[in-house]
Amino acid sequence: MKKSIRNALVFTLTFLLIVGLGIFGMFAAFFYTSKWKYAVDFKENEDEFNCVKDYVLQYYEGAIEEYISIEHKDGKCNLQYSFNTPEAVSEALECVVEAFDPDASLELIRFGENRLTFDTMCGYALVWSPDEKPTWLFSPDEDREISVKKAGDGWYHIVEQ
Repeated sequence: MKKSIRNALVFTLTFLLIVGLGIFGMFAAFFYTSKWKYAVDFKENEDEFNCVKDYVLQYYEGAIEEYISIEHKDGKCNLQYSFNTPEAVSEALECVVEAFDPDASLELIRFGENRLTFDTMCGYALVWSPDEKPTWLFSPDEDREISVKKAGDGWYHIVEQ
């Protein structure tokens, strides 16, 4: 009788352990997301990002606004206030927009202070900062914990932690 009680206890504890590990595994898989989940494949689209960057820095030099949004008209991507976006830039912009995850779509391009940022609203940005590693995501005055990872020459992935 003691042996059957012991076997039942071992079986019950083993069963509870397996169920507990299964439940923990399901929650861990459900809630775990990589902080770099939305990072674009910069190397695959480097030429397109550089094309858009060069155009924005040249075309919008001296602009009052320090950000521009992306407009989608007639199946083409254009930069806000750029009335005659060159075809090569428009095509590069389409590739840039498509490089972003649909859950973290490109919302704005910010520029200024020798920095250009491709912003999403989910706490991820691709930043061109040729002089220094970026230390902020949306504003130099913000108090956010961020992680920075080099993407290319002067380019960085930034994600809010």
